[in-house]
Amino acid sequence: MKKALKIIGIMLVLGFIANCGGDRDHLLRYNVEDGDSYNLTFTMSMEGLLTIEMNMGSTLDIISTNDNEIVTRTSFNSISMDMSMSGESVSYDSRNPYGSEFSNLMHKNISPMLSAKLETTINDRGRVLKAPDLASIFDNNPNLQAQMSDMTKQMENMFVEYPEEALKIGDSFDVQLDNEGMSIAAVYTLTGVTVTEYILSVNGDIASSDELAVTGTMTGTQTFFRESCMPKSSDMTVRMEVSGMTMTMETSMEVEKY
Repeated sequence: MKKALKIIGIMLVLGFIANCGGDRDHLLRYNVEDGDSYNLTFTMSMEGLLTIEMNMGSTLDIISTNDNEIVTRTSFNSISMDMSMSGESVSYDSRNPYGSEFSNLMHKNISPMLSAKLETTINDRGRVLKAPDLASIFDNNPNLQAQMSDMTKQMENMFVEYPEEALKIGDSFDVQLDNEGMSIAAVYTLTGVTVTEYILSVNGDIASSDELAVTGTMTGTQTFFRESCMPKSSDMTVRMEVSGMTMTMETSMEVEKY
């Protein structure tokens, strides 16, 4: 389950289609302004030995854009999940956290994350220059520091690192996503351009380098706002073999600028 949840975060990395780009070159660069804000809605369903339905809402604010350094601040607004294993089901909703003993226990662990403000600095290609200072944010909770370290790495992977060169429709570039023994080698291909967005297909291979054997594939589509190159939406399917068990995850993300 821990490995599967890590991949959920990595999916954080990852409208109508009208190929109006022709042979034009498209230089993908993050182009945001101070004060820009985005609402992110993430959903995930996983089937296998463990069944999970999860929804998460968060806000991403652009704090500053100076000297090719973009400072972002992420806050989590809500988390809900339904889990079922071996005929036993449990639920949690941060907006109504005291409905059961399980929910109450989950909220004690998750509530500090809901009040945290995580700042990340990237350049205009999406390379992470500075990760959040978790030690200062959660200085009185070492266990939460470790949990948030995973989450922070996943949030970093949300910013696709764009290639140096411009792309034409049909061109591809490689992206390597790593998180504590789990890696995804992904290929992003520019498949379409509209007036408002870039459309890219994503295909990846999943592997682990630690004691828990994980192999699998990731396929899907991700769109980006054409004006800013910020993520706009994604729909991904992950199929994994974990220690002989087969799991399938469907994830989607919708981003709205406000």
